[in-house]
Amino acid sequence: MFKFSLRHLIAVVIGVPIFFLLHRFLSVQIIGDTYLTFSYVVLVFFAVVYGPFVGLSIGLIGRILVDLAPFMGFSWGWIVASAIIGFASGFIFKTGAIEAGRFGKDEMVRFVIGSFIIQTVSWVIIAPIIRILISDLSIGGALLQGVVAASVNFVITAIVGTAGIFIFAKTRPKSDFDE
Repeated sequence: MFKFSLRHLIAVVIGVPIFFLLHRFLSVQIIGDTYLTFSYVVLVFFAVVYGPFVGLSIGLIGRILVDLAPFMGFSWGWIVASAIIGFASGFIFKTGAIEAGRFGKDEMVRFVIGSFIIQTVSWVIIAPIIRILISDLSIGGALLQGVVAASVNFVITAIVGTAGIFIFAKTRPKSDFDE
C-alpha cells in the first residue's frame, strides 16, 4: 500500500529545507514559542501530494532542525505534533487523486475538515500532553499555546493550502482515479 521511491525521497529533500526556512526565517512570534508561519502549509501540501511518509519525514526532520536552530526552543511536543500532522494529512487523500487532477468542491471540503481535525488533535491534545509531561510548562500555558497554534495553522492551511493544492491539481493531466 505504501511505497517510498526516489520521487518521495526527492520530495523530502526539497520539503525539509523549505519547511525549515519558512519556519525559521519567515515566521512571526505570537505567544510563547508559538509562531505564525507558512511552514505547515508546505508540510500539508507535500503530505497530500506525496503521501503520509513524506509528510511524516518532513514534519519530523524539519521540526527537529527548527528546534535545534539558535533561539528556538526544543520541544518534543511540537516535534511529535508536526510529524503527526504530516503523516495524518497524507491520509486525507489517496495521492493519486491529486495526481489525476481531481480536487473539486467535495475534496476541498474533505481537506478543510480533515485539516481542522488533524490540527486540533495535534496541537490541542497531543502537543500539550507531551509538553506538560516533559517540561515545566503549566497546563494552562500548554493549552493556550496549543489552541493558538491550532487556530493559526488551521486558518493558514485551509486558505493557502486549499488554493495551492487546487492550483497544483489543475496542472495535472486529467485521468481516471478510483478511490
